[in-house]
Amino acid sequence: MKNIIGKLTFDTAMLQLIRELDDTLDIYDDPISQANHLTDSLRQWLSKRGVFLPIRNHVVIASAAQIQVTDLNNDQIKKIVRRANLKSELLKINKQFTEAHLSAGELDKIAANLLAAHQKKMIQPFKTFKIQSEQIKKGVQCPNCGATPVEKVKQRWICRACDHHARFAYLTALRDYFLIYGPAITNSQCRDFLNLGSESTTRRLLHRTALHFDGNKKSRIYYLSEEILDEKANWSINLSK
Repeated sequence: MKNIIGKLTFDTAMLQLIRELDDTLDIYDDPISQANHLTDSLRQWLSKRGVFLPIRNHVVIASAAQIQVTDLNNDQIKKIVRRANLKSELLKINKQFTEAHLSAGELDKIAANLLAAHQKKMIQPFKTFKIQSEQIKKGVQCPNCGATPVEKVKQRWICRACDHHARFAYLTALRDYFLIYGPAITNSQCRDFLNLGSESTTRRLLHRTALHFDGNKKSRIYYLSEEILDEKANWSINLSK
């Protein structure tokens, strides 16, 4: 479903979506191609598990945007549906497929397997954005004023710019590390990224935020938990030590 305002042009030749709004022209990836790609991916995922189902896709425009297409004869534009017409389109599909391919129990099993197979998309910033490692700004950022870096003093991180004190300010920096470099991190890498001088302090922080580790002493590699990516997650690890 797309909730984009403005005048929308589906360019079926160049496979792109053009949005005109306030004298500004924006180009987006073609939603129809995206829907087809997702359909193919789902079909492949199901076939690997011995499940073969008819799958249909549509692009639903949720806003009241003006819509035009570059080729009215292209069959793909039939997949574009206004939100108000979604129910009628679903009813048409239901009439096309009246035979039950799977039982309710089988559908529940597939749904559970699909959820279990979900993985968060990891962006490779160095490759995607053409940046160098030296361009990454290190240190813990103040959650109050945004100054970097804040200083760790005993059990608190103290911002010298606004005098804000925070106990878990380092979690945001570790989330950034996870997104930039991935889950694997050593004590040395963590000290460098958080601007910490103490190896033992860093070890304690990593023990609180890593799911597990491999290796011994200086060769030890910690694996950060994905939960640190979500500030609102209900943490299953103990942060109160």
